[in-house]
Amino acid sequence: MAAGESLNIIPNFSFYIDPLHGDSVSLRETLLAAKEKELIALNNPTFHTFDIKIGENRALRYLKSTPIPPEFFDSIVDECFAEQR
Repeated sequence: MAAGESLNIIPNFSFYIDPLHGDSVSLRETLLAAKEKELIALNNPTFHTFDIKIGENRALRYLKSTPIPPEFFDSIVDECFAEQR
């Protein structure tokens, strides 16, 4: 979210953590919707881990349709997945 202003992106969501259940209803619903669209596979019922199932062609379609520059996504991959690269 820190890069939102420089990318001219205004988030239209927030994640409220339920103090009783320790999760976010918004995030849970988003993950379930992604699962229904076959974008992810949930590895456990608590939503702690999931696998991204999106194929290369579908990923390229998403990247072409977003206003976010590819370099931003590259920086996220470099930062979060440096050990796997």
